[in-house]
Amino acid sequence: MNQLLKYCPNGEFHSEIRINPVMKRIGYDLAMVDSNTVAVSSSGNFPYKIYLIDTNRAETRQVFDINDFSYGLSYHNESFVCCTFQNGIIIFNRSYQTKPNIRILPNAPKRLVKHYVTSNENSIFHSNCNDHSVVCYDYNGQVQWKYSDSVLRKPFGITLDSYSNIFIAGSESNNIVVISKDGKQAKELIGASAGISNPHAIYFHKTQNVLLVTNFEGAVFLFGVT
Repeated sequence: MNQLLKYCPNGEFHSEIRINPVMKRIGYDLAMVDSNTVAVSSSGNFPYKIYLIDTNRAETRQVFDINDFSYGLSYHNESFVCCTFQNGIIIFNRSYQTKPNIRILPNAPKRLVKHYVTSNENSIFHSNCNDHSVVCYDYNGQVQWKYSDSVLRKPFGITLDSYSNIFIAGSESNNIVVISKDGKQAKELIGASAGISNPHAIYFHKTQNVLLVTNFEGAVFLFGVT
């Protein structure tokens, strides 16, 4: 760990960036900030920081000290949303420097170890691997809907398309499930027959309509979505 690996769209290795020059076990989730910048959460290891990295220059632009272990991470409209151990889901603005002004999302559970989150302008979507559910909150912490079904087991990575449809990696069900933005409709989009096995991280590229899926061990996939 402690390495951010950059690949070309065809899968060719491009470069490697160290997240922290000293620590060994750093890095859990990524959030795209812009085409040349990503934020990286630290996982359950010290220090309690989130790193903003320039992928072109291979250097750290900014470090946020959140005083908590960090896991799933999302970025939208200058704000970060992050799953943490002590405080559950937190929200903070990019404009803050080393000590961000952190807001804790009411009603979200605590101890969100290895949980994932994504967000848009109105909602925060949390994939809860403990109870096999996906929960949609507004930014005041009010639950808008909760999805749970046997088709999705132990959800991890979560991402949105341009219409706020939610794509979730089912690590135990070995599939990708898509849920409508109102939480009322869902279906398995990709299953084990396509090579999906214990998927964790997932990302939807809204411009190219491409879905990136990574198995915990081994393969990484790019799927076109129409």
